[in-house]
Amino acid sequence: MAAPNLSPEELHALCGDMLDWKVKAILALDPTAADVSAAVAWLNGQDELLEEGHPLAGMAAQVYELLIADEDFGEDR
Repeated sequence: MAAPNLSPEELHALCGDMLDWKVKAILALDPTAADVSAAVAWLNGQDELLEEGHPLAGMAAQVYELLIADEDFGEDR
């Protein structure tokens, strides 16, 4: 079994503080640091593809969706 791409600590270093359910959900996707960095750049409006009108795709898009998910969503389950 391969080691996961990111640890919770590495994810926090890339994204900052977030709720536990988001950490678990993102880590369950097993994204690379590049995927998470792309999602964070998109979230912060710092990605050149955003300016060119290209949509975020693949794993980075899945991470982005979790990053912007309603803060209360995971806590109620």
